[in-house]
Amino acid sequence: MSAKSRKSMTPWLTCEKCNSIISQKSAITHESECPPSDEQWSHNYIRNRILYSRIGTYELQESTKELNEKIAQDFVFMSDTALELCEIAIGKYVMMKCNGHIIVKETFPIKERSISSVSLTKKALETYNISNNDLVQVSSFTITPLHPKQIIVKYISKLPMPPNFVSQFKTRQHLAINEVLSVGNIISFPYYGRTAKLKIIKILEDDEEYSSSNNIEDEFEKMNLSEEIPEFYKPDFSTKWTLANSGEILSKNTKSTITEKDIGGYEQPLLEIKNLFSIILNTNNNMFEGHKVSKGILVHGTSGVGKTTIIMAALSANDLNIFTLDASLICNQTHEGSKKIHELFEDAKFHTPSAIIIENIDELFNKKINSNILSTTLLQEIDDLQSSDITCLLIATSSKPEVIDHKFRYPGRFRKDYEVCTPTPLMRYGLLKKMLTKFPNAITDEELHQISFITHGFVARDLYNLCSEAVIASMKKYCQPIQVNDQDILDFKLTNIDFEEALKIIKPSAIKNFSPEVPNVKWTDVGGQELLKKQLQQAVVWPLKYPKTFLRFKMERPSGILMFGPPGCSKTMIVRALATESKLNFFNMKASDVMSMWVGESEKAVREIFRKARQVAPSIIFIDEIDALGCERASGNAASSGSNVQERVLNELLMELDGITPMGDVAFVAATNRPDRVDKALMRPGRIDEKIYVPLPDAKTREEILKIRIHELPVDDDVNIDNLVESTEGFSGAEVVQLCRKASLLAIDENPEDPDETLKISNSHFEMALKLISPGTPESLLKLYNDYVNRKL
Repeated sequence: MSAKSRKSMTPWLTCEKCNSIISQKSAITHESECPPSDEQWSHNYIRNRILYSRIGTYELQESTKELNEKIAQDFVFMSDTALELCEIAIGKYVMMKCNGHIIVKETFPIKERSISSVSLTKKALETYNISNNDLVQVSSFTITPLHPKQIIVKYISKLPMPPNFVSQFKTRQHLAINEVLSVGNIISFPYYGRTAKLKIIKILEDDEEYSSSNNIEDEFEKMNLSEEIPEFYKPDFSTKWTLANSGEILSKNTKSTITEKDIGGYEQPLLEIKNLFSIILNTNNNMFEGHKVSKGILVHGTSGVGKTTIIMAALSANDLNIFTLDASLICNQTHEGSKKIHELFEDAKFHTPSAIIIENIDELFNKKINSNILSTTLLQEIDDLQSSDITCLLIATSSKPEVIDHKFRYPGRFRKDYEVCTPTPLMRYGLLKKMLTKFPNAITDEELHQISFITHGFVARDLYNLCSEAVIASMKKYCQPIQVNDQDILDFKLTNIDFEEALKIIKPSAIKNFSPEVPNVKWTDVGGQELLKKQLQQAVVWPLKYPKTFLRFKMERPSGILMFGPPGCSKTMIVRALATESKLNFFNMKASDVMSMWVGESEKAVREIFRKARQVAPSIIFIDEIDALGCERASGNAASSGSNVQERVLNELLMELDGITPMGDVAFVAATNRPDRVDKALMRPGRIDEKIYVPLPDAKTREEILKIRIHELPVDDDVNIDNLVESTEGFSGAEVVQLCRKASLLAIDENPEDPDETLKISNSHFEMALKLISPGTPESLLKLYNDYVNRKL
């Protein structure tokens, strides 16, 4: 044995024969076994950045007591020195091979144990049936995990599967979020005082449907049990989990475990849905001769908004047996699916009073799948249920209500549509406040309000992900043993900085299917116009930022705002700056986007823009040159024909502004150069309440515009801004900018190459530019604005 010390006073040695790194106390053993086997070893060593060690049990210490047992199961505990030698970053994933298992865990540095020890918590060891001192290999995990569409698991606990385990499994669909998994891995979770263990037998990457009729033993034979590295996956909230040996896909005879106390922020939707349930359950069908109250309710909203959670909380007030069926799991199982629908309704009728929940009912109407038989079966069962006197609620959930067959909307089927909207800032505040009760935090009430205000489009699931990501961001700070002492770890709390880091990663689900425009214009980019800026902030931002104050004063936000004035006076730019500074989603409605030669398509395009804006509210819908869309309608037969595309678009716009579907936190802002051409119906109070005149920039505004532009340019000292302000009397803001651009071009024309970079814009260049550019706003147009202001405002 010939070994040399890596550093003086280091506990590690490097063997010159086999290049293994060993501890000093293993030197004698290593000498007799050099080179050590990578399949069976008697002492710990590192070779090729792989640690060969023995597994141990880790018990939470003072420095890690803030990690609860559930979180600790996701970590492997190693010394920071071993991590450094294996070139593994703290908090990164590592791949462990132990007892025939390949497991991926996150690293957590410790100092309490041996420098070459590898430890898991007792529960983590029990999950994989690993014993103390079993051999283990640890190496850096460098593989990019794939995204799984569906994960199929098998119940493998020693005790028989409980009768209601299938129904409980339905409530735990968000298993192992953000963990790295592969076929053969085992997942465990507490289940009524014992531990339920599930083994992954198959992972699907695409929309392939897993058939529950497959032989489970065949699935085990297909599992990759060789020494080859398997494919790894990282599930998220969209991943479906299927229990292979459940014998059924529906869950039976369960009670709601979610109560009203578990709900934060959704008090109003919860109360309204609970009242709907109460009406159906407590109405005697014999009260109205020949008429029966419909038992069905359709609850729809963005995926992850919390539909099922709210429904379960509303049902908890009643002692009902709950039966659920996920339509997405049977949508391509025609005959088997029909059988399950029939069994679901029969069981619900037998165990009254009851409630039937059909999740993702829109999946039955997927055009790619022939599901006519399923929808026909479901219609028949709904009609049979409605004709009976059985006390049974029928609830369907959907994230795409528009694709549901209109037959399901007939009287006696789904009597009521209820939309669970994307949470408002106040609702997000309530949701976050409830979620943060489960995390130690130092978030002030003011900070929580600010987080709630800027998380536009976030649904309940996104907010939960945000909290989880904030925990990870916070833990990264405490995974630096050199910089953080034990007292810091004891004082572990989430802070506002952690949420700022999390917001860089977590994006709202409500806008993942479409992308509203994200302007990059700031107030500092807009010169002057301070009064206009304030007026827009009062009309758009204040009602969102100070809702309680506006409620106390019985004030409502204007339903619409019209800005009018000469071209080039920053109307569009100011609206974009407003959206940027207030972090509102911005929708720019253009005539080219909505005009179509096909009847009905233009109106549909307008409805879709308003629907999307409501979905990701608070938001701004901006129509520039609204006179192109909302021009004054013709009179006589031409007006009554309704064939003109512009008239149809205008009619649809009027209906949206009239609030048939409430605008919510959507601000409607329009701009025009010709207010006299806008249809009078559009200008009525309740549609456009505020009309703001944007005049030509005054001297102060022109000075601000020139300062902004000249600050960015190489300008000579002889340029006098005051003289330029005086010379640009009557110019619009765009013409002032054009003046600066023209002066720049004239300067460049003298020496385009400018090798010494000495070229500057002088006063002479501006004088020449002033001769080429003159005010373009005619007096007749200014007189029109003056007459319009005096007549209308």
